[in-house]
Amino acid sequence: MHRRMLLILVLLMGLVAILATGQESGGQLVVALESEPSTLDMHWSSLNYIRYIASHINEQLFTQDAGFRAVPELAAGFNVSEDGRIYAIQIREGVFFHNGQELVADDVVASLERWLGRGATGHIKNNVVSIAKSGKYEVTITLLEPMGFLPTALAVRRKGAAIYPASVVEAAGTGDKITEYIGTGPYEFTEWVPGSHVLLSRYADYSSRTEEPNGYGGRKTAYLDEIKFVFVTEASVRAVGVQAGDYHFAMPIPNDDYDRIEANPDVISLLSAPRMMWILLNAGEGALTNRKLRQAIQAAVDCEELLIGVFGDQQFWRLDSGIMWQETAWWTDAGASRYNSFDRDFARQLVAESGYAGEPIRMIVSAPEALVLNGSIILEQQLKSIGLNIEAIEYDVATHRQVKKDPSMWEISVSDSTYRTHPSLHIHLNKDWDGGWHNAAKEILVEALLTEQDQDAALAIWRAIENLYYDDVPIVKVGDFYDYIVYRKEVKGFAELPELFFWNVWLED
Repeated sequence: MHRRMLLILVLLMGLVAILATGQESGGQLVVALESEPSTLDMHWSSLNYIRYIASHINEQLFTQDAGFRAVPELAAGFNVSEDGRIYAIQIREGVFFHNGQELVADDVVASLERWLGRGATGHIKNNVVSIAKSGKYEVTITLLEPMGFLPTALAVRRKGAAIYPASVVEAAGTGDKITEYIGTGPYEFTEWVPGSHVLLSRYADYSSRTEEPNGYGGRKTAYLDEIKFVFVTEASVRAVGVQAGDYHFAMPIPNDDYDRIEANPDVISLLSAPRMMWILLNAGEGALTNRKLRQAIQAAVDCEELLIGVFGDQQFWRLDSGIMWQETAWWTDAGASRYNSFDRDFARQLVAESGYAGEPIRMIVSAPEALVLNGSIILEQQLKSIGLNIEAIEYDVATHRQVKKDPSMWEISVSDSTYRTHPSLHIHLNKDWDGGWHNAAKEILVEALLTEQDQDAALAIWRAIENLYYDDVPIVKVGDFYDYIVYRKEVKGFAELPELFFWNVWLED
């Protein structure tokens, strides 16, 4: 009876909201994405398209508001011990999974333990002593050292700490992908037709928070009957499809189409939050364990040529040395004197000093990804100009990701990052990451960054870490760029935030 009354109350609240605001319920939203993910298991991979879809299905204890501050989602609240080492997190009561089970502490413990093994950065994982049930609706996380960053870590969507039923977690373990896509979110998984689409449907028993929508947090309303994510590899087809009305939303769109689409009164254009293009260097194994060679690559790269070649007009990119974005509280100019120096003579000198003997330097390329492919073609020529024997090897997306996990198979890979709000969210800082950046000074500084409570002191620590980036060169920062996104004018309520979501979105006739 309690559950039925709760459902009636939720439906009535939704009806009142619709009548009060003119928001319309119903319809199917069709979203065209560039590629198909290999899974919807949020713990498994950081691939953008996984969480763009799965975040409608799965929720986390915390999420982020419009200012990127951690706010409760499935959590009802939390308490922290005086020494900052013990977090008691209360769980909202009356929240149901899509299989009809009520969310309880056992589900949270199982999910967070799996997340620690699969999705959490090493710095978080190594600081957690235990996760334990301390009540039917409460879990306790005990830390080795105080870490005020914990709620933010639990709120991050990239490889996010998604909560699944304990039975689903136990069936998959840490070694297999989750294949039962069951969560507590406003939409539930309906079908996946490989090579075609994933279909989500409104979850009738969804238990929303009651606060006003704020960023990714607050009240979520599933106005749409269905969301259909279709996989359209051809960028021109995505662009034409939105203009023709075949798709309501599409990303990314070729930058060359910007002026033409801007003139279409039925389509709304926007640029995404800034992303970051960088060159990943394998510092853990092979030829580029030689720091002078990595420094030579940094000195040789013409960042402007790369950005123009990949993104075209300057409205879609910017030169910037920061390893964090200008829009965050963490930007510094620590690497400015070494960024985009484009000094080929100095680069050749470093190559000579390194003792490099002409052995192949393998650059692995994910051929279907335009950013990676175009960037790799330009980079190959830049690095050949300083005497490096670059061997470009093309793979499909899935194989490329698998090869990158094996440090014996590659030396260079062009990559990018979505918008981050805290430096420790950068994968490069994780000692277990693909690039193998093992630096004792970096590890000490990152631990200090995570435990420092004073923002000015923390920024000074981050500045020291940025200097290490430019000294040790685990990556080469190329610049920031913006994805070009388009959607139909009948799509209402879309929030222009770095991560896509379509709750609180409706279609207007």
